[in-house]
Amino acid sequence: MYAKALTADVPDYFELALLLGSCILLNYVTADAQTNWMEGLMLIAFYLMIAICARFYAGQPESAIMLTCGSVAKAL
Repeated sequence: MYAKALTADVPDYFELALLLGSCILLNYVTADAQTNWMEGLMLIAFYLMIAICARFYAGQPESAIMLTCGSVAKAL
């Protein structure tokens, strides 16, 4: 039914750092259950930085190599 196989694509360090950074910032902002405009501005600025960096990020070459090989046996 589906022509493309499901792959377990491991995210690279850039994506992991963005995920970790956004989780930490969101936890910091919502820790006291009260927010103000400055904390909202911090979130918007951080998400804008993520969008700009992700737009120009080419990716790790190791990820592209891992995606081109079909199996572990071919990679070794």
